[in-house]
Amino acid sequence: MRIPDRPSAFTDDSARDRYHAVYDRLLDELWPVPVDALDVETRAGRVRVHRAGPAEGDPVVLVAGPSTGSA
Repeated sequence: MRIPDRPSAFTDDSARDRYHAVYDRLLDELWPVPVDALDVETRAGRVRVHRAGPAEGDPVVLVAGPSTGSA
């Protein structure tokens, strides 16, 4: 599988930062439990991951569909 030179749909870092700022603010206001945002480096580029809920117990991973947000 070929990994694109720029796997992001954002036109630049500033656009990505503005999007994440608004998205994180909305999660803070609307999500029923606290959410931590983490940026994870992968071989395909940086990925934003949201962690919510208690740390103990079995984790559940929700994967968003193409062109959708994690919420």
